[in-house]
Amino acid sequence: MLERLREDIADLRLTMAVAQLHYPYSIAQVVELHRQYLGPARMTFEATPEARRPALIHDLEELYGQHNRAQDGTVRVEAEYLQVIATKA
Repeated sequence: MLERLREDIADLRLTMAVAQLHYPYSIAQVVELHRQYLGPARMTFEATPEARRPALIHDLEELYGQHNRAQDGTVRVEAEYLQVIATKA
């Protein structure tokens, strides 16, 4: 990243962070919510052939199930991301 922006920035800070995500829905409802409203998930579903979408839903539900920390029928997961703060030169 620094090489790409080297001439335009005075400072660049990269920090790994974790977002605590809590959805008051079931795993299946969270997958459907993302399928309908979350841009990257929507685009993934639209790019997936119709016949393969049930397998994609199944895989996403399994993934959420593996990482879900909630015990009450809702979904509580951690999402790691890279925080980038750049200061213009």
